Amino acid sequence: MKKYLVGFMVALAVMPLFAGAAGLPSLTVRSAPHSLQIDETGTWQIGINYPTNNIGTSSFYAVWGDESTPPTQFPYVGPNNTSGADDAAKFYHAYEKSGSYQPRFYVVNQQGQTASLSTIVNVGNGSQPSVSVTVNGSDDSLVRIPSGMDVRIAWSAEDATSCSVSDGNGYNSNGNSPESSIVVHSPVNATYTVTCSNAVKNTSKSITIVVIPSASSSSSAFTSHGKVPPAGYEDEVLTNIQTYQNPFPDTDMHQLGGRAAAELYRRAVIGGFPDGQFKGEREVNRAEAAKFLLLAEDYQVGEANHSLFPDVMDNQWYTKYVIAAAKLGIINGYPDGTFKPADQVNTAEFLKMLSLTFGLQLHMTYSYSDVSSGDWFAPYAGIAQRYNLFPCRTTALNPETPLSRQDVAVAIYQYLSQR
Repeated sequence: MKKYLVGFMVALAVMPLFAGAAGLPSLTVRSAPHSLQIDETGTWQIGINYPTNNIGTSSFYAVWGDESTPPTQFPYVGPNNTSGADDAAKFYHAYEKSGSYQPRFYVVNQQGQTASLSTIVNVGNGSQPSVSVTVNGSDDSLVRIPSGMDVRIAWSAEDATSCSVSDGNGYNSNGNSPESSIVVHSPVNATYTVTCSNAVKNTSKSITIVVIPSASSSSSAFTSHGKVPPAGYEDEVLTNIQTYQNPFPDTDMHQLGGRAAAELYRRAVIGGFPDGQFKGEREVNRAEAAKFLLLAEDYQVGEANHSLFPDVMDNQWYTKYVIAAAKLGIINGYPDGTFKPADQVNTAEFLKMLSLTFGLQLHMTYSYSDVSSGDWFAPYAGIAQRYNLFPCRTTALNPETPLSRQDVAVAIYQYLSQR
């Protein structure tokens, strides 16, 4: 049987109540954490020191907090220090099972007065919990559902003792078993995070729910798994804003940017943020751009953990989109081998990505004053003008200008409405 060894350094102190009286024993902590976390290879010491005027102590013992171990009586320690430094008692205790323990140390003086001090020791088995999460059976990191549908969020964890669930909007559920589920009735847009823990370590897994507003022409096209509708739905473009509810409180459906955001939300391309806003002014990074374009063209993107790029982490919301886009040749890494998923995307980069995603014809004519035939992005410039992807840029493309979420939404919307 494995034993988890914890080292303790404990000392006693007597503080006089008044002159000539026996002192009430006490324990004092010099420098030690209140809660210790160890795994099977770890040994920690709790430093509890006492001054050298320790007198009148008759016994010193510890209760370890595990039911199988009786209290341990220790020999009286000090005051034998003549150097002026503090003395301490050092001892060890082996916990045979992982778990959370609260050992308590007692000191009793000759008058029977007792003082005690406790700490918390979390003992683990050295394993990192693994967590899988599904919404209505789908393990995609982004799940799209029609408005009004109830969802079941289920999880299963190994090497964990309990799990908690939160949605970033105030909902929290703690103390759940490692294999359980919750039902959310008519959810709103939210990212649900399941965190499963053992005595020492924890692992979190997030899954985002995007609610698609009901529309008479499309609500029946969604399945309980939140999959993208079939091909016929791709060519339906929102035109009558009077019959469609704006999904974002910070956009205007009477403006092109608002209509673009609403249409891409309806197509489950862009989901917004947990607070319900679109945040169109925020700049788009490379990971977001890959996601938006792949979903707009209805690429089937599966889960992906990988070793392609050292700066693309496994099990993140963007991992599968970045890897899929890289494998499809839509977006490339850098010469140093990195992908830089958090870097902003400028106009020229996004234009190339959009052209490759939709397989568009290159070398179309253009009249932009800031694009020369030798520029690397020149083959894609005519696409921007042909589909009016950037309506406010009539004479100059501004290829180095970073794009906002609204810029990207409008560009994709403009192409989808004309193809």
